[in-house]
Amino acid sequence: MACDLCGGEPKCIDFCPEEALSLVAENIDSQKMWLSSIEKLFQEAGRLMESIKSRTLENVFAEADKRAKRLEEKLEALSKRELELPVASQ
Repeated sequence: MACDLCGGEPKCIDFCPEEALSLVAENIDSQKMWLSSIEKLFQEAGRLMESIKSRTLENVFAEADKRAKRLEEKLEALSKRELELPVASQ
């Protein structure tokens, strides 16, 4: 909720492995996003419960693999970026 925007370019948004972050300026937009997120959370929970009940967990594991790959890609990008940053003089 409190952010200095990393000098105008919020890095957390770029590197969030779940792509769950976004920048909103208006309080009304923020409230709409919260409500939408809560709705999606309930839908996802329902989908997962159905997979568990029907014992079709292949989709759950496939999604987990996709998320792990996204996380790995984001961490790799962060590492690359860190190596490219100039070293601050002391």
